[in-house]
Amino acid sequence: MKSHQPDLLLLIYFKLKEGIELAPDEQLAWEEYRTAHPVNEETLFDEDAFTKLARYQRQMLPWQQFREKYDTAFPIAFPVEKQQPTVQTVPSPHRYRLLTVAASLLLLAMTVWWFWPADSSKPKPIVQTENLLPVEPGYARAMLTLSDNQGIALDTIVQRTLPEQGNAVVTVPERGWLTYTYNSAAGATGKEVLYNRLKTPVGGYYQLKLTDGTKVWLNASSELLYPAVFGEGPRTVELTGEAYFEVAKDPAKPFKVKYNGNLIKVLGTHFMVNAYKKDSSYTALAEGKIRVSRGEEQYVLRPGQRALTYKEKLTVSAVDIRDVMALKNKYFSFHNTRLSEILEQVKRWYDVEIIYMDFIDDEKFVIEEFPRNYPLKDLLENLESTGLIHFEQRGRKVYVTR
Repeated sequence: MKSHQPDLLLLIYFKLKEGIELAPDEQLAWEEYRTAHPVNEETLFDEDAFTKLARYQRQMLPWQQFREKYDTAFPIAFPVEKQQPTVQTVPSPHRYRLLTVAASLLLLAMTVWWFWPADSSKPKPIVQTENLLPVEPGYARAMLTLSDNQGIALDTIVQRTLPEQGNAVVTVPERGWLTYTYNSAAGATGKEVLYNRLKTPVGGYYQLKLTDGTKVWLNASSELLYPAVFGEGPRTVELTGEAYFEVAKDPAKPFKVKYNGNLIKVLGTHFMVNAYKKDSSYTALAEGKIRVSRGEEQYVLRPGQRALTYKEKLTVSAVDIRDVMALKNKYFSFHNTRLSEILEQVKRWYDVEIIYMDFIDDEKFVIEEFPRNYPLKDLLENLESTGLIHFEQRGRKVYVTR
C-alpha cells in the first residue's frame, strides 16, 4: 500500500462511520488499505478494528505537526480560535455541544496513535490485562455418537460402561480414554457393521482403543468415524482433523484411513494424519511402512517421511520424527515449521482467536518438545524469545505484531 499522511485513513474511517461520502482520493486510499488488510464488514467499527487502523497509520511525527494536520483536515476536532494565545483553557458548555461523535472518536484515535509503543528489535513481554485469567490448555473432552445417533458427552464420564455396540463392550476406564472390547460371549449379532463417531471440540482431545487393539490419539477439532467391531475385510476408518495411530498388526486385515480423498493402507505401524484443510493435508510416519494413495498416485513412506497433498498433488519430503509423535507424547514439537502453521495449532488447542496486526513474514521456527499442558502465555513467550515476533493477549484474542 502507498504511504498516506497520518490523518487520511483515520479521517476516512470516521467519514464511513458517520455515513459521509468519500472524496475520490479518499476512496482510492480506502480500497488500497482494504486490499492489504481484508476488512470484516460486521466488525468494521468495533474497538479492535479501530485500534488496528490506528496502529497501521502511526507515523513518528511531532505532536504539533499532528495537531496542525487535523486542524486542516477536520477542524471540528480542535475547536480553537486561531488568533488566541496558546494557553490551555476549559471550553464553555456551548462549545461542548458543537462536538460530534466523530470528533470524540478522532480524539480517541490520536490518543491510540500517540501512545502506541514504537517497534523494537528486542523481545517484549507478553501484554496481558491483569484482571483476566490466563488461557489454559485444552483438556480431555469429546462427544461420542453411537450407532443409533445417541450422543454422549465424555467430559465428565470416568470408570463407566456405556451401551453395548453389537459385540463391543464400550467403557471409559479413565479420564480421556474410550475403549472397545470384543465380547465373544455375546454371540452373533448379525453382519451389519455398527459405526460410532468420536468428535473433539476446539480445545479438546481424546484417546481411543478399538476392538482390534489399535490406539488412536485424536487432536482438537477432529472427528473419527469407525466400526464398533470390524467386519470382514479391511479395517477402515475415516478422519477429519488430526490423529496419531498405533495400528495393531493383522496381516489378514489391512488397516485403512480415509481422509480428504486420500487413502492410507497399513498392516501395523505408527503414523499421524493431519487433515484439517480440504486442499492441504498430510500423513507422516514414525515407525513401520505405509502406502499413501490419491487417485493413480501412490507412495510408500519410510519412517521420517511425510506425504503432503496440496491442490490434488501428492509430494513426499523428510520430517522430524519428534514432530510426528508430538500429539501422542503430549507436547508441541516444531522443526522448521512456519509461524502460520504453529499459530493454527495454538488457535485450536487453546481456543483463541489469532489477529495479525502487521504484515508478518512467515518465518520458520524450531520449538523443542514444549509441553501441551502449559498455559498459553508460556508458549507465546517461547516464540517471542526469537526476537522475530511479538504477541499481545487480551482474553482469548492474541494480537500478532513484529
